[in-house]
Amino acid sequence: MSGGRDVATRTGETLKRVGASVIQSNLRRRERKPGVSTRTSAVAVLALVVVAAVAVYGAYDLSGTGGSAGKSSSTTVGATTSGNGSGTTSPAVGEISISKAKALMLAAPASATVIKDIDEMIFTSSNLSITAFTIASQNATSITGTHPLLPAQGEVFVIGGLINPALFIPANAKVRFTVINMDDAMYNDLVITAIEPPYPANMSRYMTWVGSPTLPLAYQGFLYMMPVLSPANYGAGWAPTYSYTVTIPDYGHLWYLCTYPGHAQGGMYGEIFPMTQTSTSTSTSTAETATSFITSTSSGTVFVFPVAPNSSFTSTVPPTGTIPIGEAITLLKTPLTGANVSRSADSITFTSLNVSLVAFAVPSENATGLTGMQPPSYSQGDVFIVDGLVNPTLRVPRGASLHVTVVNLDANAYHDLDVSTLSPPYPYMTMQGMMWGGPFLYMMPVLSPANYAGGWAFLYSYTVTVPDVASLWYLCTYPGHAQSGMYGEIVTG
Repeated sequence: MSGGRDVATRTGETLKRVGASVIQSNLRRRERKPGVSTRTSAVAVLALVVVAAVAVYGAYDLSGTGGSAGKSSSTTVGATTSGNGSGTTSPAVGEISISKAKALMLAAPASATVIKDIDEMIFTSSNLSITAFTIASQNATSITGTHPLLPAQGEVFVIGGLINPALFIPANAKVRFTVINMDDAMYNDLVITAIEPPYPANMSRYMTWVGSPTLPLAYQGFLYMMPVLSPANYGAGWAPTYSYTVTIPDYGHLWYLCTYPGHAQGGMYGEIFPMTQTSTSTSTSTAETATSFITSTSSGTVFVFPVAPNSSFTSTVPPTGTIPIGEAITLLKTPLTGANVSRSADSITFTSLNVSLVAFAVPSENATGLTGMQPPSYSQGDVFIVDGLVNPTLRVPRGASLHVTVVNLDANAYHDLDVSTLSPPYPYMTMQGMMWGGPFLYMMPVLSPANYAGGWAFLYSYTVTVPDVASLWYLCTYPGHAQSGMYGEIVTG
């Protein structure tokens, strides 16, 4: 009987907490779904929460290949030396099977009350796991049976069967976000910010000051900068996935969004409301200030929704898939094995059938200082450094295994390095040619900017086989980068 009383007690407490949260959410978000009354929402909550309250609270985990929540604070997307381009038959690290991902899309996270009528999700635990699926809006509708709310015009997030839902999360809760890209034609990510919409087409201007303790919170950028995930490979049956953990700051209004150019601008974002639970002795008269909104329950439980910053973002430890900046600089200045370098011709010749290539993405103005070399005349922006040369021509044998490691040393921009049969000049959006089975040998995730304040940079490794063609090109596919000269030639022979 004591167990039954415990369940009843927990159920009652949860009902009261959720009821308080719904009052607040309806006041804040009524304009998003006109005609939904507080009474309707409360009835829906009462029906849902009876089931949710008796559930065992725990982390919502992705078990199996590429999706399980590991011990570290993040999981590198496909950080493996095996390729995952067309022809791959099984998921690698950082990947999840399409069938398993589809089965998870409609599952509500543990410790969550889902309010479908007003597109909200309320959490009560301080240790959460939330899985978000990035997908085209038309596909999201066919899977969930609901339509995105305005202003979503393109790609969207699906969380617990809802599209771009508002998330009510206890302040200071540790949340493990797992992002799965179910879109077969677009790159996507999910980051959290205090920067409110509307968003510009290019979010890179907000990426400079991440984690800076000297700036106001509104200019801090993002809580965590994850790599942009490559498109899903439906032909091979898997999708890229990435996990990271952040602490939700005690800040009145946060947003989750996709930073890929144009996506947040097109409505690929949702709201996060941190909830602060105070003691029952808190006085409403003293707690209600210009910077707080108070809701309370009959038991005296009080939820405070601050609308002004009162704490700074929690910094994160260097995630998996990174390298210390000092080690990266040392590696940049270390000669490659089996490479014959010609500085006068800006070329590197490999004769082995087992080639290790390490490339560093940097702004052009830094490249000269690091190498003493001027970028090629066609390079007008960011560049690659390979073995002390800038955008060099690479000469490799046909049939060779090319082991590529890419390090992003740029503090202000995303970068990748893909090998392709496409020759310059390149359009602004080179990813238009990036369908599976297309002209790219491999599609790696786009690496986030380096965190010089934290002292680390993202890196990624993969392997491809050099085909029997006359020439290839390595380039950065981030919009505008290859167009402005971030590429080099690979001559095969």
